[in-house]
Amino acid sequence: MAAQHNGEVMKAMTPELRAELTMINLISVGHVPDEFTAFVKAHCATRANIVNQAGIQPQ
Repeated sequence: MAAQHNGEVMKAMTPELRAELTMINLISVGHVPDEFTAFVKAHCATRANIVNQAGIQPQ
């Protein structure tokens, strides 16, 4: 299902759409689900590190 969804999104991702998304600070990450998964994991790890270094505790 993810591969089918990805295929449809990539078909719709024209250079014009990509430019419009960039203008509102949305970025296209990866072209296959595995690349997106890696991006999300790295992003979460970075944020977790920032939270830990700041000593932020859950409330």
